This record gives sequence, structure tokens and C-alpha cells, in this order.
Amino acid sequence: MSIEVVQRVQVPSGTISTTHYVQNRAPLQPVPFQKLPPGAVRADGWLLGQLKLQINGLNGKLYEISDYLVYDNCGWIDPTKMAWEEMPYWLRGFAELAFVTGDADTMSIANRWMDGVLRTQQSDGWFGPNYMRTSLDGVPDLWPAMLFSNIFRSLYECTNDARVIPFLLNWFQFVAKAPDDSFTRGWGATRWAENIDNIIWLYN
Repeated sequence: MSIEVVQRVQVPSGTISTTHYVQNRAPLQPVPFQKLPPGAVRADGWLLGQLKLQINGLNGKLYEISDYLVYDNCGWIDPTKMAWEEMPYWLRGFAELAFVTGDADTMSIANRWMDGVLRTQQSDGWFGPNYMRTSLDGVPDLWPAMLFSNIFRSLYECTNDARVIPFLLNWFQFVAKAPDDSFTRGWGATRWAENIDNIIWLYN
């Protein structure tokens, strides 16, 4: 077997935009490497088998046994109820599993949860459990909701769902107006930077 190098570059181009690769808008600097949206590459063979094991294993069936994933008793679906980071952590992986495999049953379940969360957004941008508006010494606990920016970004990249952009814009506008103390308490104080990539994506 022989390998032929047909083109070699010292630094990948930061100026190319395609269907899957959209470059940063000014004044942001272009970047040479970008994330492919889930579903842009389809698994086959051994890897597809591993993903199917996930669908049929704990990842894919957790909603059947977990107290945190009782749909009608979840604060992300009914804001008068309690909830925290457990459901969004699960849904982040579960929805990505649906996106990359295209499995219809998994996608249907993920859509039910995502639709339910999207319906909870209030006029000021807040969404999810109401108690978290003041649960950190009187300021909002922003951390669990941060996980949804990944989930809904992937939803938009896969489906162009028209609800996602205004939803995230309203949410981040709420965050921008939150008291400074919101960013020095709880897990959000150390995890906030994880949102930067999604904010840049939303800007673009």
C-alpha cells in the first residue's frame, strides 16, 4: 500500500465556509478547526454496533428507571416541580445519541423532552424550575440550565428548529442581566466558561 500526499499546508485555512463549517463573524478571528454538527458523519460497522448497545443499554433506557426522569414530575417540564442537573446531563447524551444514529424511537423520546423544556421559557428568558430563580442565597442558579445550550445547539444544527435561536437569545439575555453574585456561587462559578463556545456559535 502506498500513500500519496496530494496537498500539504502548514496551517489549515481559517477562511473557508461550507454547509457544515461556518466561519466566525467579525470582529471574531477566524479559526482553522471547527466542530461538525452531530449527524454530519454516520457511524457504521463496529462503531454503529457500540451506539446501538448504548441505545439498548443504560443510556437509552435510563428514563424507564430513574426517579429524575419521571416526565410529569420533572421541574424542567413543570416549573412548579423540583429538578437540577440530572435530567439535562442525561438528555445531552441521549439527544446526541439520537442525532448521530438517526434512531427513530430514540429521537421521538428526545424530542418529547426537548419540546417540554422549550415550552417552559418565560417572558424574561428564564426556563425550567422556578425555585432555582433564587436558590443560591437569593440569586439564580444558572448552572443546570447551561447544559441545555449544548442540547439545543445540536437540535438546531440537526433540524434548523426555528424555536432554538430565539430561545437561546432570550436565555442569554436573562443571564446577562443576572446579578454578579450569580457567577460566584454554585457550580456555575467554575463552569460558566463552558458556555463561551455556544455563545460564539449563537453570534455567528
